[in-house]
Amino acid sequence: HYWTPTIRSDIYGSYSALQTNDAILINGVARDFDPKELLVAANLVWSPVSGLDLGVEVLYSRTEYGVRVPDAKAFAVNGRTIKSDDAWTGRLRIQRDF
Repeated sequence: HYWTPTIRSDIYGSYSALQTNDAILINGVARDFDPKELLVAANLVWSPVSGLDLGVEVLYSRTEYGVRVPDAKAFAVNGRTIKSDDAWTGRLRIQRDF
């Protein structure tokens, strides 16, 4: 959305789910993996002069699994598993078009 001729913003999101109809064995028990992901993001961009964009963006994502999975950050240390994971991402943008 253009708030003024030089300031604009966007908000967007997505949701996805995968159902495989296949199970994985965990401790001898068949369980569905079936991941789901939610993503929500927003940005604000200022264009002080033609061809120059200065902006910030924030993104949140959540992934859920049908079973517990190894935690990539801590599994090697303590064997930790997780059922869901959240992440925040931020970005500064400076773009010049000629």
